Amino acid sequence: MADLKPLVKEAMRAVTPENWKQALKHAEQLQKHDTNQARPVEMYVDSFVIHLSESSDETSESD
Repeated sequence: MADLKPLVKEAMRAVTPENWKQALKHAEQLQKHDTNQARPVEMYVDSFVIHLSESSDETSESD
């Protein structure tokens, strides 16, 4: 791990403001694309309803 620290520091020094600006712009474009492509979960998942009652088996009365 100690060998890694100087490499990370050197890599951080190599990042210019222009590099950072372009990376940020790219990330914002990806986020915008993802937002435009997002579909509501409801389009993929059928809805269901769970009815809670005191009886554990309401159909047993009709048997």
